[in-house]
Amino acid sequence: MVLNYDQIKIISKQYGDSFYLLDSKKFKNNYNELLDSFRKIYANTSIGYSYKTNYIPKLCSIVNELNGYAEVVSQMELELALSLGVKPNRIIFNGPYKQYNDIKNSLLNGSRIHIDSLTELDTVVEIVKEFRDQNFKIGIRCNFQISNLKISRFGINEDNGDLEVAFEKVKKVSNLKIAGIHCHFPNRDLNSFDERVNKMVEIANKYFN
Repeated sequence: MVLNYDQIKIISKQYGDSFYLLDSKKFKNNYNELLDSFRKIYANTSIGYSYKTNYIPKLCSIVNELNGYAEVVSQMELELALSLGVKPNRIIFNGPYKQYNDIKNSLLNGSRIHIDSLTELDTVVEIVKEFRDQNFKIGIRCNFQISNLKISRFGINEDNGDLEVAFEKVKKVSNLKIAGIHCHFPNRDLNSFDERVNKMVEIANKYFN
């Protein structure tokens, strides 16, 4: 895509002063380059696209065409993904606030829900106990200290013992299993990624066989 001011003026006259310009080809190339780079080391890597970053349907549809996951954090984003034809088992449901019916429907449809709090976990346990003939898998969003920064606003705290409580709660439910862990920090520097990866490996070694 090659642009100049004259072309942008023409576009603004047609669509108004505020608009997005999407280079679909460039986006696909970036997506595949990122995925290929990870798969050279981790063959089973998949990409989940954050709808909250930019949920323009065209962009989200491209991710679905490339067999990427839809990572959603609200009822609106969940409904958008489904309306675009994203299969429920290709949806990652994240975020600190999920409505009861969305949790229930996502569990029954096979979406990947990442639990953000003990309260949310209690809701999940309540739901899965209604469906003893089905097995369910969830993810847990972990929260822990990195460097001298404030602890994240999101996830179940590992430092105060809440994360252990969460794993123990799930052990008591025969048709529920924790199948993955996740964390979310606002820090973008490489050192913070090094720290969080090491901590996540430590947590995985502690709680998974």
